[in-house]
Amino acid sequence: MSERFAERVVLVTGGATGIGAASARAFAREGARVTVVDVNDADGEATAGEIGGRFRHVDVRDEDAVRDAVEEAVRDFGRLDVLLANAGIEWTKRIVDTTLEEWERVIGVNLTGVYLCCRFALMQMVKQGSGAIVVTASPHALMTVPDAGAYAASKGGVNALTRALATELGVKLLACQMSMDVMEVQREDLIENVQDVVGVAAFLEEAAHSKITLFI
Repeated sequence: MSERFAERVVLVTGGATGIGAASARAFAREGARVTVVDVNDADGEATAGEIGGRFRHVDVRDEDAVRDAVEEAVRDFGRLDVLLANAGIEWTKRIVDTTLEEWERVIGVNLTGVYLCCRFALMQMVKQGSGAIVVTASPHALMTVPDAGAYAASKGGVNALTRALATELGVKLLACQMSMDVMEVQREDLIENVQDVVGVAAFLEEAAHSKITLFI
């Protein structure tokens, strides 16, 4: 196994289980210093312990908690090289049956959470002049199915947000919809998708040449 991320500092949100946990393991195998961020304490601690990383309890809707997680990583390791903004929740319900509270929870985690994580990560990456951000999007952002309105809206917002960030910062944007639904893929497909995430982050870091890059 190569160590493309030796001494690199990586923050993975939604890293307790599923795609996030598998990505955290893959980054760690490549030599990264990984911080696992999640609200699932038991699985988050287990994943972090398994990879020799650290766990931080963070609700990505909480501005102060997100800021503190980024600042802690920078304070302890001196920089932040990669953010995998992966935290999200699925939602299956007709829009007419979705309450405002339910709608705000989906948008809060899936979209506002990405905004907060990107915002504070980018503050550091702009300061250090480099970095890579990988955002877990969904095909639902472009073409969805009945009963997925809130989820589709949140992921469509993620796409638009990432493009807006690229426009504001004048950075290179590579957009690709990756189907990352753990419930719909076999284990070997999941592993392949996770390796794609790590490969994308490595490519972006190498291609950035002291600039910041974002990938959906």
